[in-house]
Amino acid sequence: GAASCAGTHRAPTPRVLDQVRIKRERRKVDKKATVPGRRVAAEAGSLPCALHRVPREEEGRSEGTMSKAASLWAHLKESVMKNEGVKTLAGCFYFGATIHCAREYLFDVTLCSGPSMLPTLGVQGNIVLLDAVTPKMNMIQAGDIVIASSPNNPSNSICKRVCGVGGDVIEVAPGHSLQKVRHEVVPRGHVWLQGDNLGNSTDSRAYGAVPVGLIRGRVFCRIWPLSEACWFRTDPECCQKGIGGVPPPLPVPRFVPTDGEANSP
Repeated sequence: GAASCAGTHRAPTPRVLDQVRIKRERRKVDKKATVPGRRVAAEAGSLPCALHRVPREEEGRSEGTMSKAASLWAHLKESVMKNEGVKTLAGCFYFGATIHCAREYLFDVTLCSGPSMLPTLGVQGNIVLLDAVTPKMNMIQAGDIVIASSPNNPSNSICKRVCGVGGDVIEVAPGHSLQKVRHEVVPRGHVWLQGDNLGNSTDSRAYGAVPVGLIRGRVFCRIWPLSEACWFRTDPECCQKGIGGVPPPLPVPRFVPTDGEANSP
């Protein structure tokens, strides 16, 4: 009986040994921390048919770095937002930005002083409101009171009345430094500015037509002094009425065409 049992035992074939070896390699890989469902080709030195999964430590390295950065940013943001000083500084910044945008694109408040706009504006100073939209929309008309940067010194501002716009012919009346009347054609994109008090005003009679781009805003309301508070209504005919001593703009001359000639201004 012992002989028969020894006769039935067979030595494992090379193929069986390979399969056993493959199973052992797979068990070793499965014991490592892995990412489920993701496998790559075998490493060098392993069996060609063995499949290895990417270790979780290597796979999650970049994700761990990103999560740490995100958590650090969240912690920093939370600590900053809890700081009262930072909140106050941010509020001041937003308030300043809002005021700047409002003054630049909507309206502004300014103080006008000096004798050049008598009797419309007082010498001691009037606080007026400016419309900053009208100049940007190219809607300035003759008769408007405007605040503009001085052509002689852009850091200074002047308050004058628009006597003519591009294409108008202005009859320039004698002033304190002029001895005779002359006519000026206002170029396109420019305005002719003069003070209501012609005898005491440095305006376009001295420095010529002013580019529209120098106009900061149109004066539409006086808020101080309270006893003189009023609205300045836009009246295109005010120059033609000679309000404040401003000479009216002349009509653009037209020449009667002859044979072979066309109308020309």
